[in-house]
Amino acid sequence: GEGAKALGHGAFASLVGGIIGVTILMFLGPFVAQGALLLHSPDRFSLILLALVIVSVIGGGSIAKGIIATMVGLMFATVGIDTMEPFARFHFGIPQLVAGVALIPAVIGIFAISELLVQAETGWKGAVITGKESRQKLRRRDFILKLSELKEIGLRTYAKSALIGTAVGALPGAGASMAAFMSYAEAKRASKHPERFGTGLPQGIAAAETANNAMCSGAIIPLLSLGIPGDAVTAMVFGVLLIQGMVPGPELILDKFHIIAPMYAALMVAAILVFISLMIFGPYYIKIASVNRAVLYSFIAMIAMVGVYAAAFSSFQMGVALFTGIIAYFFRKQGYPTIPILMGIILGPIA
Repeated sequence: GEGAKALGHGAFASLVGGIIGVTILMFLGPFVAQGALLLHSPDRFSLILLALVIVSVIGGGSIAKGIIATMVGLMFATVGIDTMEPFARFHFGIPQLVAGVALIPAVIGIFAISELLVQAETGWKGAVITGKESRQKLRRRDFILKLSELKEIGLRTYAKSALIGTAVGALPGAGASMAAFMSYAEAKRASKHPERFGTGLPQGIAAAETANNAMCSGAIIPLLSLGIPGDAVTAMVFGVLLIQGMVPGPELILDKFHIIAPMYAALMVAAILVFISLMIFGPYYIKIASVNRAVLYSFIAMIAMVGVYAAAFSSFQMGVALFTGIIAYFFRKQGYPTIPILMGIILGPIA
């Protein structure tokens, strides 16, 4: 019955997690990058292989399925010109595939298109929330937290959860769910009243949301310092940097700080703006869940396809997104994880 308070706790925890995560990224990133400069080709290959093993093991419930998904991603990575010799492989006479499978269409296909297909199978009728929930009126002041409520959670919970989230984010393929779960479990273990967890306790909400947002900055650490994306979001950032002619790695973070510094600032500002926007527009955001799913998902599909086309101004890439989305959909149907597929596509050429 206190949904607004729960959202308020989540918003504040997200702000704290985002700020702490970016701070850790700013201080830790250069040290990791300096260590990466000492690595030679065999060391880099071993590091990438380790990342693929990690994402295979923790990317899904079954290790065997994770390995198979990773191998499929590596198969996609073999399409196009060989990175060692100027020889085009497995392009089937299609000129657009000579350069390989584009990252942006693959990401949108694997995650957005496959999810839309899953939702289409379960049914698009009705809204996410209906009835009394959709008519519930929330006021802005319902989201505002009292100082006593924040003191009840404690600074230790926020700090510990942010550290856990950042550490988990640095592991390739771990994801926000694992960060939130581990932080929640630690908060429950350290609580004087663990039996109250699972009933909407503010400490549980704060722990999960703090780790969830700190994880985002943690995932950027291996991206900028090692050139290895930590999750699907940083994979998109990886693709954007490549499109702009910048190769993520230790040279970028050490030699071109004038490019990296605005990214740090943007992450910090984004955390603050998300908090402010929820405080102001929170009651209206909730109304999105009352929109008919057929309308909502159709709009999402349109935006996804526009994004794919805008990345390269090529209708062929829209077909690539649909193709990878259909494959990812069938993989999800059989219980296979999809993140290892994406990591195989990204890390295959680098290896």
